Amino acid sequence: MTERIRWVVNAPTAVSEILDGELVVMNLKKGTYYSSEGVGAYLWQCIDQRVEPADIEAALVAAFNLPADRACADLDAFISVLRSEGLVRPADPQERLDGTASAPSSSAYAPPDLKIYSDMQDLLLLDPIHDVGEAGWPTRPSTDAA
Repeated sequence: MTERIRWVVNAPTAVSEILDGELVVMNLKKGTYYSSEGVGAYLWQCIDQRVEPADIEAALVAAFNLPADRACADLDAFISVLRSEGLVRPADPQERLDGTASAPSSSAYAPPDLKIYSDMQDLLLLDPIHDVGEAGWPTRPSTDAA
């Protein structure tokens, strides 16, 4: 068996929150936002907590009585979408991935699905909070030419 690619959240480009079991992610460079519920939110949480892919798959198999190849395929498909949207990146080989996969809270299995919303891209990219210095909002970065 070959070693699986390990993925991590592409911070600070991707910021996220899980609210009442729904994942909400924003790509600050693209101005696109995303949502996922159930297994998708669980998978994101595992990636965010730096859980090894094999451990995520094992948790899916145990929780939903899935065949291992199905758990692997669904995880790979979800990561492929996350990757294409710039939300995850390959982990550096030196980065520790030692999170523990907790049991999914969803009782029924549905393949993970990422909903993509670009309807507010222009507004999100114009948001002045993106154009700040280290002091944070509401302080704008200095434009003095030194």
